[in-house]
Amino acid sequence: MRDRTVTCFRALAFIGPLLTFVACDNHAVDPPTNTAPAWDFGDLTGSYEGTVQGPGDALGDAGEAVLTIEQAEEGIAGVMILVAEFGEGPEAVSFEFGSAYTGVVTHELQPHVTLFLENPNCGGVTEFGGTYAPSESSLDLAGRYVHRNADGCETIATLDLTVSVHKSN
Repeated sequence: MRDRTVTCFRALAFIGPLLTFVACDNHAVDPPTNTAPAWDFGDLTGSYEGTVQGPGDALGDAGEAVLTIEQAEEGIAGVMILVAEFGEGPEAVSFEFGSAYTGVVTHELQPHVTLFLENPNCGGVTEFGGTYAPSESSLDLAGRYVHRNADGCETIATLDLTVSVHKSN
């Protein structure tokens, strides 16, 4: 009797996990691996200086841009300052824009940066997005800025801007 009992338990020990595997519809799949390189915010943090451009060739290089980037929890934060003049004569639009922002960085082939700037005059959020080139320590961002007067919050101009900055420290 003992030999038969041992044989039955051995068969159950082998068949039991197999039935559980089939009953649960599990697949023999390796867990996913993270192929993205580990991101070091230290490479991105710092002060940046560069230019701001408006749409079209006529506006060209319109002004200066300054950007600070600090690590904030799982994202970034800082301040962006743009000083620019677009156009000529009585139709020229000039502005000095300084705003705190929060942002996120995603990285696949090249880090993508998205900044959410708070509009200091009339509220709301302006989004700038673009790429960071680690080898050049440069950041290229694009966004639509709605320039409003501080008194009545009426729109003066809507500008598609490109900000190109390089790390200065």
